[in-house]
Amino acid sequence: MKFYVMNLYTRVMLHFAVVSNAAIVIFLMPHSSVGRITSLLFGIILIPTLGFVTWLNFSTTLRKVKISEHGVEYSAPFKHYIIKWEDMQNIGLLYYAVGYKPMIFFTTLSIEEAQKTKIGESHFRMAYYKKAEKEIMKYWDKPIR
Repeated sequence: MKFYVMNLYTRVMLHFAVVSNAAIVIFLMPHSSVGRITSLLFGIILIPTLGFVTWLNFSTTLRKVKISEHGVEYSAPFKHYIIKWEDMQNIGLLYYAVGYKPMIFFTTLSIEEAQKTKIGESHFRMAYYKKAEKEIMKYWDKPIR
């Protein structure tokens, strides 16, 4: 079963940021009554911002985690990692802040090392989904910490 790394709310907010920036560029720039230099500065600031937000939107939308009988597979543009169930040391919940949904992490490391490690071959994480937890429990007999 495939899951997105980022939850739906985060993806929608990133998409909204892209659309709102594009609307500003398309509608305000040609109709601006301000001087050329101000319009140029506006474009210099806004267009790179639009590019960055667009890149952020697509990079988070394309990241997925697949949970199967073979293990847990992380795929992103130009990256692909898999941790087999027999190599898995820990699966746990990572809470970043009060009020936010936790992240599920998969690791071949100890919990302390995993919390300090960047996403890679030995450690990756995804947004918490109830369906994901049920899918994990089909193949993982230890508790999710």
